[in-house]
Amino acid sequence: MGRRIRWLYEWHGRPGDGSLERRGWIPEASLRAWEYQMESERPWEFRNGTFADTVRVWKTARPDLCEPERLLVGDVEEIVP
Repeated sequence: MGRRIRWLYEWHGRPGDGSLERRGWIPEASLRAWEYQMESERPWEFRNGTFADTVRVWKTARPDLCEPERLLVGDVEEIVP
């Protein structure tokens, strides 16, 4: 049985003039445990070859439990071993 993960992204550049880069991943269980919720419905598109993802800002309801307070999280869920 694998773990469900989502990709994390980082913005490089100035607002309106930059790009998203994949930074790593986070288990779906960690997003729930640290009480992250989607903060904004405004999506960004990330494309790398044939891989495409929709990225949104997520914010934790418990900043005392986790840093950073906000994450750029992809909508695509994957299962890894």
